Amino acid sequence: MKVITSVLFIAAVCSSNVMAKEYISAVTGEPLWEISQSKALCTLSQEIDVWGKVTYFMEAAKNPKLEFTLSPYKEFSRATTLSVFDTPAYYFPGQAERKLTQTMTFKGFDGYLSNADAWHTLGVLEKGHLAVFSYRDPAYEEGEIRVMVNPYGFKSYYRDFLKCTKSLLPYSYNDIRYTVIHFDEKSSRLTDFSVKRLAMIADFISEDQHFLDITITVHTDSLGEVADNKTVTDEQAAVIKKFFTDKGVPETKIHIRSLGHEDTAVVNDTETKRLVNRRVMIRVGKTVTLD
Repeated sequence: MKVITSVLFIAAVCSSNVMAKEYISAVTGEPLWEISQSKALCTLSQEIDVWGKVTYFMEAAKNPKLEFTLSPYKEFSRATTLSVFDTPAYYFPGQAERKLTQTMTFKGFDGYLSNADAWHTLGVLEKGHLAVFSYRDPAYEEGEIRVMVNPYGFKSYYRDFLKCTKSLLPYSYNDIRYTVIHFDEKSSRLTDFSVKRLAMIADFISEDQHFLDITITVHTDSLGEVADNKTVTDEQAAVIKKFFTDKGVPETKIHIRSLGHEDTAVVNDTETKRLVNRRVMIRVGKTVTLD
């Protein structure tokens, strides 16, 4: 994102006759908004120089929700009330500021809104008003801090953000984070269900910029010779590794553990229990930051 010049305003708050310190990104001809789009995560953010950053985001899920974070460079120093306002810009004469909602912020954590409250602030920006977030800080004894999100250039970015949210995958990272799949007995033929699960995992990690690695642990039952069982799991691991590399996953991010019949889950004394032991466990790792 290009550097955005911001300006600090000191303005009188007429209703209380105290001074408010206001932060807002100045319009300099450079974009104020930054968007990131994938089928795993959509983000829309604005950097507010001197103060921090605001970010709207929606992650892939069966029932995705809109979330919003208010992230100051200097973290919130105590628990405090965060009030949210719809504030008309100067070019909307005669329109009054309107309070939308309030929530709490906590020491060391970002401010946060979700679902309806977050959508309301997007609606404010869409009509050209400022979304304003007000709180008190012990370091500024004269009055309140007002963080003002600038609507300049917002609509085109918002349109793209909405398009992104409509293309999100219908399942989340938690749905594919840990997966157990199976082969047909001691063969290298994946079951139909397992092929579908692998495809889901591959689709998600190909879209997730925070994907870290994938660990594949292959087990079988204890029937047969030790060497033969190790060969079975080696071949099964190779099948899964090839599936992911064919989908574009770098080999360096794929970790294989082929265990033969070591580390069985249950005693191998019935066919049902042997089926439990013939399993492949897949763990997908990722970083958690949105930055």
